[in-house]
Amino acid sequence: MEALRALLVPALLPEICFEAMRERPLHVKLPQLLKIYGARSGAGLSLGAVGLELLALGGSVAYSVGHGFPFSAWGEALFLLLQTLAIGFLILHYGGRTAGGERPTSAP
Repeated sequence: MEALRALLVPALLPEICFEAMRERPLHVKLPQLLKIYGARSGAGLSLGAVGLELLALGGSVAYSVGHGFPFSAWGEALFLLLQTLAIGFLILHYGGRTAGGERPTSAP
């Protein structure tokens, strides 16, 4: 953890932000990820809504990085983007849509 601290503080984020991130990693979407994983199902979740959230978060991160904003201004959006991406993957995975094609069917 100290190596990560030396890499991030103070170049990318303030000490207080690093401490908050260390104490509560992935606290925003982690309960939802665990619930999906535990149920082995993404039933009832909207893949379209996840896609729109990814678009909004990706746009925010891209704009911030492109304009040279400090990590503290867009870091949270990056972590939300990664967690939302994981939720989208789980929805697709448990829906059987991650194989990249048609599922093989048995011959008649």
